[in-house]
Amino acid sequence: MCCKQAEKVTLDSHASADTIKEAPGLDSMVFEHAHELTIVRYPGTGLLPSYITDDPTSLFPSVSSIVVREGALPVGVGASGRGAGYVLHALSPYLEKVCFELSVCADPEATCTLVPDGLESVSSEGKELAVQLKYDITCDGWRYNYDLDREERADISIGWEMYGNGESEAVREVMENGRVSSLEVCIKITYASARELRTCCGSFAECVVEAFSAFPTLDSVLLSVEYQYGGRPKSMVGMVRQGAKKRCRVREG
Repeated sequence: MCCKQAEKVTLDSHASADTIKEAPGLDSMVFEHAHELTIVRYPGTGLLPSYITDDPTSLFPSVSSIVVREGALPVGVGASGRGAGYVLHALSPYLEKVCFELSVCADPEATCTLVPDGLESVSSEGKELAVQLKYDITCDGWRYNYDLDREERADISIGWEMYGNGESEAVREVMENGRVSSLEVCIKITYASARELRTCCGSFAECVVEAFSAFPTLDSVLLSVEYQYGGRPKSMVGMVRQGAKKRCRVREG
């Protein structure tokens, strides 16, 4: 079959076991040419068919990169469940890169994490790993302030923290054992003012300093920023680099 020759494969998770249908023949299929695997969330528990979760390494023997799209690793469906987290965990010793794609809406506040929660499903053993985070951030203040007086309007805030839902022992172990060689953070930010961007980038720089202090084996952090329909602070590149003690590379789009 043609799909067996695919170099990129996408897995769509299901809301529940009831929606998973048997697929005769797929349980014996091997995607030997696939080098990139994308896991897409379905709103719900994020289950995958047993013919995928039973033995992911045999199904995808050549995968070296995984992309996890928003919410594909829900709570309770991690390395021990029949979900996307299990596939990531099984393949993780052989990966060279993992990317987490997230959407964030400042409502009117938002907190982004430098070290993604999804790393709890990544084995601490394996090849050197590059971690990429892609954040699509929306800061549409008119949604909250259109009918309020100026003095009543809420400030939009985007902050950064090292970890997300608590400091996971598994996440910290992956970072501390030296497997993660680099962090690349790509931000597409929409409807943000120059002031809001300065706050966001200043918080990011502080988080980078904390990361280098906590993880001595981390080689590099790269920040890429793309602006849409909003302000652009002057000298943003210099501000982040100085705030991060010149240990972060910055690229504007």
